[in-house]
Amino acid sequence: MNTRNRLLATSILLLASSAPVLADNTSAHGWDNRIGLLLGQKTYSEDSWKPHDEHGAIGLQMDFRPGSQPFTIAIDLFGLGQEHNKGAEKDETLMAEAHLGGRYFPRFSALGRAFSPYVGAGIALVSAEETRLVSGRHQTTDDTGTGFWLGTGITYDLGERMYLGADLRYACAEVELSNETRKTGGVMTSFGLGVHW
Repeated sequence: MNTRNRLLATSILLLASSAPVLADNTSAHGWDNRIGLLLGQKTYSEDSWKPHDEHGAIGLQMDFRPGSQPFTIAIDLFGLGQEHNKGAEKDETLMAEAHLGGRYFPRFSALGRAFSPYVGAGIALVSAEETRLVSGRHQTTDDTGTGFWLGTGITYDLGERMYLGADLRYACAEVELSNETRKTGGVMTSFGLGVHW
């Protein structure tokens, strides 16, 4: 596990462990909070990412909502990557994305109280790292960029504390890797399980 992966894993663990404390503090002021673990895949639009144009994804989806308001503050963190083996050699691309913004949960009585559809949007902060075999040697380049994300999805309450979720989003930023400017635009689909307070 390289340094970037360790930092991402540590950040996710710290956020997961601190979420109950944050939720307890804000609930006293009329906030409704939820945090979910998502697993999925992101497919990149540009051919320049091939053969690394489909990344496995793991992430945390967090919402903080004031009382009965249909809007939430959204904070989502994702780690993405793909490894491409060529005999004894391997290339890999790694991404870390932070999606900050808001989500709107409209109320549709026809769906029942257990279902909660939503739409969301905001800014995307992206860190990219790519390792490729160049002239017999592995060469690593990295860059960061800022862009946007748009998404929609639905959650289903399993009870007072647990819920299932499905999420579909598009996120795009611009980074420069191996002296080439690329867009990280692509569609991410994911499913997950979460808790709310």
